[in-house]
Amino acid sequence: MELSVTLESESGEVEESVLDKHGCLVALLPDISDSAFPLLRFISRHGDTIFNKFQMRQFILDWRKLRRQASVPEEINLLEEIMILAERCAEGVHLYLRFSVD
Repeated sequence: MELSVTLESESGEVEESVLDKHGCLVALLPDISDSAFPLLRFISRHGDTIFNKFQMRQFILDWRKLRRQASVPEEINLLEEIMILAERCAEGVHLYLRFSVD
């Protein structure tokens, strides 16, 4: 299963996107019961999950923790690309980070 991650405007226009070409993101995401990841554990593997600017501080903390668990170049590159989108979302106005099943 592949997830795509998009940075979207308030009107839903895609500003930038990252596609999980190797299908590794789902395996990296924490289980819903993993309270060590207050936000990432809620990313759906079966639908859309949307985060806003006000959630980005915690999201980025969680993402850095997830990044430390990555072990192969494909995982590391993917997580770094998504971190760039998260940072843009945190700095922008009326931007949203969406995880979608492809």
